Amino acid sequence: MLGLLRGSAELRRYSPQLEELDRAPAPRRGSALAVLGESAFAAGELSGHVQRYEARERLRLDRELEIPGVHSLRALAAGTPDVLYAASDESSALFVVQQASTSTPRGFSSFQRPSASTVLNAFVAA
Repeated sequence: MLGLLRGSAELRRYSPQLEELDRAPAPRRGSALAVLGESAFAAGELSGHVQRYEARERLRLDRELEIPGVHSLRALAAGTPDVLYAASDESSALFVVQQASTSTPRGFSSFQRPSASTVLNAFVAA
């Protein structure tokens, strides 16, 4: 189990009994967390970057993915096959990262969210 602690800017791994097993630095004012296989992704309200972690036995900051044109991220969602979606309050676009958990993420594409969509807490609702 993973938890994104907003106040302490940390990503933590917990046992099923909620004992802390590991921690790693996370974005300040963390607002979104998604998991794809053995990779975890965290984003915050003060940066347009997504931090990617290896989440195997230990949490290890692996890479930072820049989402072009935004300064704040509000929501992340994991999809198949190996796709990461990101949304920001400051843009009506939904950003798509293909092969997000591989060594060469690609396809930082975006498309307009449906006009009836909005970012609610950590979810994109349409």
